Amino acid sequence: PVSRDAAEALTKTFGAIAERIEGWADYIYDAEALATLSGHRYNKKRNLTNQFRTLYPDYSYERLDETNADAAFDFFVRWEKTRGVDAEEALAHENRKVKDMLKFPLLGGLIGGVLRVGEAVAALTIGEVIGKTLYTHTERADTSYKGAYQTINAEFAADILKTHGISEINREEDTGDLALRQAKESYFPVRLEEKYRVFFASAE
Repeated sequence: PVSRDAAEALTKTFGAIAERIEGWADYIYDAEALATLSGHRYNKKRNLTNQFRTLYPDYSYERLDETNADAAFDFFVRWEKTRGVDAEEALAHENRKVKDMLKFPLLGGLIGGVLRVGEAVAALTIGEVIGKTLYTHTERADTSYKGAYQTINAEFAADILKTHGISEINREEDTGDLALRQAKESYFPVRLEEKYRVFFASAE
């Protein structure tokens, strides 16, 4: 898949045929908005992060590194086992990539965050910064901890905003999954970046 700009350039220069890929647009957000959750439209998200912090006063946020990678890996394995068979098959490729990233958390410019309640890992996230954009590749949370997803999202955004001076967060595509689409839309993206397949006509 390529971006719209790349597809247009290839079409113009080489006469390629571009086809938009349904369900594969990246969701782009304002970094400060996700870090602060300020404003009326983020009331529900902010309430959930506040509830998490109230319910679990011993929570902590840590940057993913060699000291907590094993705990994060064990958490992910437990999270994976809670999924149904069909869900596991659909997520199998992504799950393998996540496990590889957790085995070597600092390779290839990867960064991540771990949310703990006491010593237990409640959520994790992994991404990378390119230019002024944070690309969030994966985010997993134990939903028995109310507000864990919203809290790891906000904590990671605030961390990377402060340390890297990002302006946008790319939370990637919804792959056509309705529940995932609704979750991504609930954070109010500033735009969607469509992706395209490009075909080149064979020479006669």
